[in-house]
Amino acid sequence: MKLFKTLSNGLNMKSKKLSATIIGAAMAGASSTAYAQGGIADIANSVTEQTQELPNVITVIAYLGGAVLAFGGVLSVKQHVDNPQQKPLREGLVRLIAGALLLAAPATFEALRESVGLNDGSNGLTNQQFNDIQF
Repeated sequence: MKLFKTLSNGLNMKSKKLSATIIGAAMAGASSTAYAQGGIADIANSVTEQTQELPNVITVIAYLGGAVLAFGGVLSVKQHVDNPQQKPLREGLVRLIAGALLLAAPATFEALRESVGLNDGSNGLTNQQFNDIQF
């Protein structure tokens, strides 16, 4: 609780309201219609259809987070160059490494998926084979 108070002390009311509005709009835009399903197979197909875009969302978040961390790392290294006694180099390097890892993660995961055959259907299940599974 104390950590939350220290994090929220720096924010004023306008930025809190803006953040709440943005999060609410994103959640409302991402929501879909809820309705009763016929059976477990229908529920499984519905979940499969609704989560097909999840990898794209994770990719966007990884690229944005990586860019922000890399930019922050560059700024932190610049602050270290300007005043080495006040700003340690370690902070900037950690941000740069974390940003590089996040920027490389989508390409790495895509290469991993292709190497085990999940994209071309040669070793993994194709969408048609997955839809044919009965519960």
